[in-house]
Amino acid sequence: MILNYRLLWKELVLFSSAQLIGAFSALKLAPLIDNYGMAVEFNFSWPDLVFLFIFIIILFFLFSRFSWIANSIVRFFLILAVFSGSQFIFYSFLPKNLVMLSTLVLVVLFIFWRKVMVHNIAMIFGIAGIGAVFGLNITPIQAIIILSVLSFYDIIAVYWTKHMVKMAEGMIKTKNIFGLIIPEKSGDFISPIDKAQPGQGFMILGSGDIIMPLILSSSVIISSFLSSLIIIGFSVAGMFLTHILFVNQNVRRPMAALPPIAAMSILGYLLTVFLNIV
Repeated sequence: MILNYRLLWKELVLFSSAQLIGAFSALKLAPLIDNYGMAVEFNFSWPDLVFLFIFIIILFFLFSRFSWIANSIVRFFLILAVFSGSQFIFYSFLPKNLVMLSTLVLVVLFIFWRKVMVHNIAMIFGIAGIGAVFGLNITPIQAIIILSVLSFYDIIAVYWTKHMVKMAEGMIKTKNIFGLIIPEKSGDFISPIDKAQPGQGFMILGSGDIIMPLILSSSVIISSFLSSLIIIGFSVAGMFLTHILFVNQNVRRPMAALPPIAAMSILGYLLTVFLNIV
C-alpha cells in the first residue's frame, strides 16, 4: 500500500479544518435557527436538488459550447459562495459590526490576491459556512439521502458520462477552482493559482466532497455535539480512505471522492444512533 505523506497530511488538515470550523459555526448558529430563525434561511426541498442537477447539466453544455459564458457563471458563484458562507462563519465568532468588514476583506483578497493559500482559506470559510447553515435546516435522514444520491451521481458523472471530469478540467483551466488546492510541496501554498495543475505537484479536492459530510454532521448538532464530532471523525477516515484509493491506482486518473467519504460519514452517524448518542 502506497501513502503519499506529503499530500496526505495536507489533505487531512485542510479537510478537517473545514469540518471543524463548520461544526463550531453550526453550534453557535443553532440557537438562532432553533428559536428565532435567521434572516437568510436555507430550507431544503427536493425541487432544490432537481434544480441543482439541471444547473450542472446546463453548465456542462456551456463549458462544451461557450466556455467564456460558463467561466463567468462559475466565477460569479465562486465569489458568491465565499461571500455568503464566510458571513456565517464571521457571524458565529465576531461582533456583528465586524462581520461585513471581515467578509469584504476576505472576498477582496480572494479576488485580487490569487495565491493557493488565500484561495484555500476563502474556500474553507465559504464551504464551512454554507454547509453549517444547510445542515442545520434539514434532518439527518434528509442529509443521508442527499449524500447517497450525490455519491451515486458522482460515480456516474466521473466514470460513465465523464462530464464532471470535463467540468473540473474547465474550472482548472480558467483558474476558477470550486474546491481546495492541495500542493505536494508546502512552499507551493504561496504559489500563484496559475501554477496549480493536478498531477504536477498539486491535487484538487472538490467542494462537494467537503461540504456533504459537513451537512450531515451539522444536521445532528442541535441534539448532540458529540455525535457531530464522531461523524466528522469518520468523514476524516473517509478522506484517508480516498487518499489510499487515489494514490494506489495503477494509472493515475480522476476519481469519485465523495462515495468513500459519504459512506464513512453515514457509518459514523449509524454508530451514534446505535450508541444512543443522538
